[in-house]
Formats: sequence, structure tokens, C-alpha cells
Amino acid sequence: MPKPLPDDVRGAMTAGQKIDAIRLLRQQTGLGLAEAKSAVETGLVPDSAEIATNFAALPSEVAAALASGDKIKAIKLLRRTQGMGLKQAKAIVDEASRAANDRAKRQAAGLSPGEVPRGGLSAGLAVGLFFVVALAIWFFVQGG
Repeated sequence: MPKPLPDDVRGAMTAGQKIDAIRLLRQQTGLGLAEAKSAVETGLVPDSAEIATNFAALPSEVAAALASGDKIKAIKLLRRTQGMGLKQAKAIVDEASRAANDRAKRQAAGLSPGEVPRGGLSAGLAVGLFFVVALAIWFFVQGG
């Protein structure tokens, strides 16, 4: 069953700061951009998304199985402890695993939730640009 938005997220929405509300919700739940935007617009956080993206909301034995990389055991434990079907348990475990991997990658890169890595000039582009400039200089010297 969906839950209402956290107080600080609702406060940001009341102040007309939709982007800040989405950012706050993503930080607190680990939701993706589309899910957080939808939740902010509807005023409700989907229950399965909250469970899947918040290890604290998962039963400890399920979180431990996920942390050790054993998705099958996590699904079985989630089904047994929460009484849910296979499809729903698998979706929650997959989302929790994806969210944990995303958080780990962001932390390793020093990024905040929702922050996109900045792209630099790739080595291939730099080499290609060097050859284009060298070719232009060569044509200029040959023509003069």
C-alpha cells in the first residue's frame, strides 16, 4: 500500500520547489528519477519501491542475503517472511540489488544521488582532433 510523502518532501512541494522535492525523495528512498517524479506528483510513495530501495525496510536476513549476492535466497526469504508471491518478491529483490549497486557506484565516484558524472574530452576525440589539425596544417603548408 502506498505511503504519503515524507514531511520535508511535502514541505518542498508546498514551497513550489518540485525539483528539490524530487531530489529529497530520491536521496531518502533511492528511487529512480521517473519513480520519484511520479511519487511527488501523486503525493504517494509506492510501498514496494520503498522496501526495495531501503535496506533498513527489508528483513535483516533478506538484506544479509542480498549483501552477500545471493538473490535466490533473498527472494525465498522475502516470500517466506512477507508472504508475497514470487513475481513481487523477485521484483523487489531485483530493484533492491539495482539500487544498492547504483548507490555503490555513486559513492565510489563521489556523486550525490541523481548527480550525473561529467564527461570530459575522451582520448579518442582528442586523438582525432589532433589528426584533423595536423592534416589541415599539412594541406596549408603544401598549398603555400
